[in-house]
Amino acid sequence: MQYRTERDALGLRKIPSGAYYGAFTSRALENFKISGSKPSPALVKALSQVKIASARANMKLGLLEAKKGNAIIRAAKEFGAGKFAPCFALDYFQAGAGTPYNMNANEIIANRATELLGGKRGHRRAHVYITWTRFGSRLGRNLPRMKRLSVPQ
Repeated sequence: MQYRTERDALGLRKIPSGAYYGAFTSRALENFKISGSKPSPALVKALSQVKIASARANMKLGLLEAKKGNAIIRAAKEFGAGKFAPCFALDYFQAGAGTPYNMNANEIIANRATELLGGKRGHRRAHVYITWTRFGSRLGRNLPRMKRLSVPQ
């Protein structure tokens, strides 16, 4: 297996080259093996809807450039459609307040948006895109939103 190296606040991490997740998710996968249960497709779709809504709002407010925002929206739609299911691999019971799910999604969406804009997965630019991806859709606020959106109406 081939790897790329990513750096986070805790140091360097080897990430499988084909993975869309990054260092945060790599550490979470290693440290939190709980049940083996994965999130439902409805929960993944709901999280993608939160990311899309945030990108649209930030573009409308002039806080996110349209080119970058549209790449994030396209990546989030692909994520919501299940294209990156193997990379959204955190245990369902590890979610806590939603931070790990949010970061896993941010890494996937940011890496895909980086590719859509001509960059490479894991590149430093992808780390900047994580900031844009999570802008307005942070941490523990997402889990309640995701749950509400994933419940059938």
